[in-house]
Amino acid sequence: MGCGNSKEDSTAPAATSGSRSAPASGGGKKFTDYYTTGRTLGSGAFATVKQATKKGTANETYAVKIVTKANLTQEDALALRDEIDILSQLQHPHIMRLYETFEDARYHYLVTEEMHGGELFDRVVAKMYYTEKEARDTCLVLFEAMEYLHSKNVAHRDLKPENLLLLSANDDTQLKIADFGFAKKTNGTDTCLTTQCGTPGYVAPEVLKGDLYGTKADMWSLGCIVYILLGGYPPFIDNDQRKLFEKIKKGSFSFHPEYWKSISKESKNLITSMLTVDPAKRASPKEALANPWITKDAAALAKKDLGKNLEEFKKFNAKRKFKAAVKGVVATNMMKQFVGGVKSSSLERNLTKDDMATLEETFSMFDKDGGGTISTEELHGIFKQLGNDISKADVVALIKSVDINNDGEMDFKEFVSMMKKMPDAANELKDAFKVFDADGSGSTSKAEMNKIMKKFGQNLTEEELDAVMREVDSDGDGEITFEEFKKAMQAV
Repeated sequence: MGCGNSKEDSTAPAATSGSRSAPASGGGKKFTDYYTTGRTLGSGAFATVKQATKKGTANETYAVKIVTKANLTQEDALALRDEIDILSQLQHPHIMRLYETFEDARYHYLVTEEMHGGELFDRVVAKMYYTEKEARDTCLVLFEAMEYLHSKNVAHRDLKPENLLLLSANDDTQLKIADFGFAKKTNGTDTCLTTQCGTPGYVAPEVLKGDLYGTKADMWSLGCIVYILLGGYPPFIDNDQRKLFEKIKKGSFSFHPEYWKSISKESKNLITSMLTVDPAKRASPKEALANPWITKDAAALAKKDLGKNLEEFKKFNAKRKFKAAVKGVVATNMMKQFVGGVKSSSLERNLTKDDMATLEETFSMFDKDGGGTISTEELHGIFKQLGNDISKADVVALIKSVDINNDGEMDFKEFVSMMKKMPDAANELKDAFKVFDADGSGSTSKAEMNKIMKKFGQNLTEEELDAVMREVDSDGDGEITFEEFKKAMQAV
């Protein structure tokens, strides 16, 4: 769903200094006076994240989020100031720490902990053996972080697997909640926020209904995550997003015996208390921490092997990556039409929050060097990788057609502007499938699928590829047909 800002739930922005350990933006000091930047760790539509080393130290490294001011709307700028204000007040071992901020004429710089361990879910799928105790220990950490966050009257508003990161590559306990871009201060009640925020599959029913809400919406999202950590798949699934949202509004989910029979009753009671439709009756972090599943001796849980559920977990995680690659192919095909002279719509398409989230994800894939723009070389390279015989001159012309600031590159605003002018692509999935079906046989193999996914930065292990095949290849013949492909993309 993404998230937008509204006047109803926007708090007054604070000063952007946010510094605790060194001079920050308010004092006229420059980021480059204190840090040197290294490799790119990630990139998005509005920002690039780079490794930063503190000057005068040999190996004191951080992550710096570099936000391009020109890419921000007024609402984006207010949201960033809210994020800085909130993070500067938080100090908890399981919340990613903001150390200081800087600002110059072109950029905001947010210096944070560098997360070396990647996403929590990727760590889980790498395991050969997974027990209920391991899931319990992870949940304990999340509940403690959420109790602290809510005690500060802060709602995260976008809890999902991608925002649960590990500080260390070797220690599962150093788990951190990250990405406070949608976080808001509340007034201490659960009826003060209005903006619809979140990600389909994790968003709370009161948010979908348009009701006033508060921090309890986070507990619903966390309940979905706890369910996945134990069961290996989401509690709310449907091929139709409208039907998915109806299930969420009703709180309609089950503990399927084939996966949940051997899992402790206390954990299921806890999940049920978190996935309660009425937020007033929904478990708080304090209540979750007092649940017997959390408080009792964990020796018995260490003997509960979640092997079958781990297989489901691997399929779920691999399919997330598969979908990301397909979205990249869809966007590339649309740009190819633009280059090919397909008449653009005289009316701009209305992009939903989901559309915007997809475009941001796709833009990040295309922006190979993490610079915050798509260059001619990057875009031409993507077309070539996908076998599109498009000349560099055509790519230059494409970028020039949307290059409002005439810098020879395409920033996120320009990318969105181009996509808005594209006619609705009724056959976008069919066209994307043709890219995966490289030999034109009418189906795609594991090898063909892997080749395309790698081109979009989705590097899957052999085990993960097998998991995608098991999930998508419904008849088990080793090939994915278009109908199987379409069904997998529609499923949530």
